[in-house]
Amino acid sequence: MTHIGFGLKPKWQWAALVMGICTMGVPALTEADETAPPPVPASAPAPSTVPPATEAKQVAEVADEAAPPAAAVEQKATVPVAEAKPADAPAPPDDALTRPLSASAWGRISNVFQGSDPEQLNDVSQNVEVDLLLGGRIHKHVGWQANFVATYGPKQELDAMGVPTGKVSGDITGSASILDLIGQIEFAPEVNVWVGRMLVPSDRSNFSGAWFMAPWNYPGFYQAFSPPVGPRQGPFGRNDGATIWGQTGGGMFKYYAGAFDLFDPSQSPLFSGRINVALLAPEPGYYHSSSYYGKDILAIGVGGQYKKNGSLTPMGADAYAEANADVLYEKVLPGKGVLDVEGAFYLFSGDGEALDNHFYALASYLIPQELGIGKIQPLVRFQGASPKDGSSMWQILEVQAGYIIAPYAARLALLYQRNDVAGATSNAVIVGVQLQK
Repeated sequence: MTHIGFGLKPKWQWAALVMGICTMGVPALTEADETAPPPVPASAPAPSTVPPATEAKQVAEVADEAAPPAAAVEQKATVPVAEAKPADAPAPPDDALTRPLSASAWGRISNVFQGSDPEQLNDVSQNVEVDLLLGGRIHKHVGWQANFVATYGPKQELDAMGVPTGKVSGDITGSASILDLIGQIEFAPEVNVWVGRMLVPSDRSNFSGAWFMAPWNYPGFYQAFSPPVGPRQGPFGRNDGATIWGQTGGGMFKYYAGAFDLFDPSQSPLFSGRINVALLAPEPGYYHSSSYYGKDILAIGVGGQYKKNGSLTPMGADAYAEANADVLYEKVLPGKGVLDVEGAFYLFSGDGEALDNHFYALASYLIPQELGIGKIQPLVRFQGASPKDGSSMWQILEVQAGYIIAPYAARLALLYQRNDVAGATSNAVIVGVQLQK
């Protein structure tokens, strides 16, 4: 232990002591800045989670910004290490994953031109989402996330009886709520336990969210103001519960087993699981992406859900079950363009389910040449769903031109969409802006 005594000293000795302390102070702080790891942005879900491909880039950017100035580094080199770090100084963190806090903000703005008349686009509306993501690690095996979301957009029109019509009214509505609140205990890559409100491990689309897929719209939105068709999840794809998950080969194989609806005693648990196999390159971490903007990957996933008494009918409740499979193929072509092909298929079981199945297929190509500050990414996606009553198939056709300035972090989209649901057709043109920092 270091002891400091106070007593009379000649003036020159006091001056020397003060100069010594001042000289030691700067390099000591500089060394602390260099040894302390940079903060990591909170991981994300679609709509607010950061896939591993983006996380590494963001960490590198933060590290660059946090680097000490060259003058400070030079000054540190001239001072003995023993002077810069006393013997009783606390040791720096021995794990680069120990970061107490990180923060980032995301925003999406959609301008929608839509009309029930196929020949017109006479309804104009705007939807805005802003996410604030906080997270960090307090131990190399313990982390946390606390993410929040705020939205505003058009309100649904009601008829004289107060029944929703599925059309846009002239009013605006907004909300703010908790997006994620997760405690993370990560024993090893093969065994991790997450508890709280999180993305339900169900399919690739939910792990990607609208933030990390090439199409502007999340799949399954056949009807306005209705939840998307697909696995059971919750608001923004989240639910309250726990997930055990793990990976091998750095993310070549991943498994998930979760139980949700745990904090509502009136409901039976929703069990949801998934297995993902990446054959060409790993997909590390809890989340996925549906577009990597330049990665050779072939990934195949299968998932399923079950909830006792989860399929409601006027006569009572039946068991709900769902099974799905998806595939993503991305290839960097010789001219450095990027081809993406993706598809997914879903089966539903339960007397209260409106659909037998739902599927989508898409193809996109990221053009290698830059136009201005970004690259063009044309895309087409087709979605279909088969009603249980045997009526005609619901359909959505989307044609999109994306403008990729920085993958995920800055992109624009111009989208044309045509819906044909239960014999009613509609058109929409959407102009979207996405920003992440």
